[in-house]
Amino acid sequence: MYHRTIDKGLKSSVKSFLTVVCMSVMSAYIVSCGEDRTYEYDELTMPGHYAEDMMKANYLWGDSLKPLEWKDYFASPAAFLEKLTKQAPNGDKWSYVNIDTLLVDHHERGTFNHVNSYGLDYVIMIDPTGETTKQYARILNVYPQSPAFECGLERGCFVSLIDGEKVTSKNIEQLKQGRSRTLTVNELGYNAEDGSLFWQSENTVMMGSSRKVDEGQVMNSFMVNSTTAYIMLTNLDGDEGVPALKSLLKTNPRTVIVDLRLCNQGTIDKALEFASLLSDKSGTFLNTTYKTSRSGENKSYMIDTPNYTGEIFFITGNYTQGASEWLIQGLKSMSDEGRIHVYGTPSAGQDLLLEELQSPYSYTLHYAAAFVTDCTGSPAAKVVPDVKVDEYEYVQLYPYGNRNEVVLNMILNGE
Repeated sequence: MYHRTIDKGLKSSVKSFLTVVCMSVMSAYIVSCGEDRTYEYDELTMPGHYAEDMMKANYLWGDSLKPLEWKDYFASPAAFLEKLTKQAPNGDKWSYVNIDTLLVDHHERGTFNHVNSYGLDYVIMIDPTGETTKQYARILNVYPQSPAFECGLERGCFVSLIDGEKVTSKNIEQLKQGRSRTLTVNELGYNAEDGSLFWQSENTVMMGSSRKVDEGQVMNSFMVNSTTAYIMLTNLDGDEGVPALKSLLKTNPRTVIVDLRLCNQGTIDKALEFASLLSDKSGTFLNTTYKTSRSGENKSYMIDTPNYTGEIFFITGNYTQGASEWLIQGLKSMSDEGRIHVYGTPSAGQDLLLEELQSPYSYTLHYAAAFVTDCTGSPAAKVVPDVKVDEYEYVQLYPYGNRNEVVLNMILNGE
């Protein structure tokens, strides 16, 4: 019996030979029948080359981007951008690309998206009573003006059946995509004597058609009592929030509670507007620092006049991101200790300012352009609460703004 072996050197030679053959075939294709067809290659790779050029010129780490392989320029815009952002020193999970012809929500919150949904956010969990191993979908939030809101679903209820079937990975995905119609909903009860849980009610709801959901910037805005104001914001880029906060401050509350658990988008300019209403001091609020070649664009965001001297409580969660984090970090850095308090769970941790650039190739780049720091020069990133409380560990999830809602209740009771 004969054994044929190929040493590493020969393998390398064969690989090099095949590479040359492939390149020759490509060249023959591009320049076939005496016709120069390099323009076809150019047309296919121009979107990638454009993105690379713009990123090198504007991206925070653009000066250190390494050349890519020729085949990378055939990648989709999203895949191509990922090849560039992977080169960031500590990774870059914030930059993204939006295809102009596709409706995609880049500001989703869990299972909820604005583009086409029932307006639900939920998690899958095993029967909390411990009696079975059955899966349930626990409703974490029901957004206003949504199909879920209109059919009567409430925050904290449990879905046990979807279109008459037990909750599975398949039908739960259909629910997320807005392709379910009938939900069996259960309410969880609590026995205070022995601490046990039990199912106390069940009803069936019919879902309407999924659609675009716009929850508005202000989810809640009211006086909890004569001395305490409460406002819940879903973003820091709309036009409703500032007037709502101004209206509350006219009542001269001793305490303002700003709920940012769902606030995952916004602009630094709008964060400055809110900070100017809540700050008790003038001075530097935030700083932005660009790469060396753009250092002339570095900027300090200033608060000119103090406006509010009372106590402030912020509520954060894992959806709290970007401008809402900068608002908290900026105000904390310029306020006296003990004035600003944070309750909830740690935020997402975005200390990068994104810029938007529309390309001529039907996509828009959203890339990290600058670091955001507070007045001390520290990154305005992840917010770690002074009082850590995970509302999802509790049996009851009351509506946001309800005095019995666990985080708000703890603030009001001074816990």
